[in-house]
Amino acid sequence: MHFPELGPRVARLNSPRLRRWGRRFLSRRGWTISGNLPDLSHMILLGVPHTSNWDLLYCLAFECALGFKANWVGKESLFFWPLGALMRRLGGVPVNRRFPRQMLRDTVAHFRERAHLILAIAPEGTRRKVEKWKRGFHRIARTAAVPIVPICMDFGARTFAIGTPYIATENVESDIRTLKEFYAGAVGRRPENT
Repeated sequence: MHFPELGPRVARLNSPRLRRWGRRFLSRRGWTISGNLPDLSHMILLGVPHTSNWDLLYCLAFECALGFKANWVGKESLFFWPLGALMRRLGGVPVNRRFPRQMLRDTVAHFRERAHLILAIAPEGTRRKVEKWKRGFHRIARTAAVPIVPICMDFGARTFAIGTPYIATENVESDIRTLKEFYAGAVGRRPENT
């Protein structure tokens, strides 16, 4: 199995043991990776489709296999005791959906303060089938001037496909339509929710 190399500006996960685990996990399940993570110090990874709790395990294996360090957002209720500490250690950032403006301000501040930050977001905002994506990722990308990198986790083809960086414009609807084209035909772990 081919594992793309990271550029020097990408935040690293400095754990050979986790890297071996991620590669073994994906290889034994027949997964492949296409494309390369761009050599950027700041980016938003847009992970689609999100249909199952198992997505987190596969995404963590992908992160470990490539050796980059990412943070990801999840609803506040996932960070309950005793798993909350583990979720945070794995890069999780709890989000209170009742205060989206606060999340925007905090996330933009993190991008401006930190030398390296990769933030993974599932724009569906849920594991259920949705017609419209949440737009928070777009607001963050525009406000922080950070590129969006589409990542497609296709359980049908057992492939992680890494797209090219996308710069958000003022036209949210057009940007979302363009980004959705990258994921056309992808199948989630629960196909009925794709």
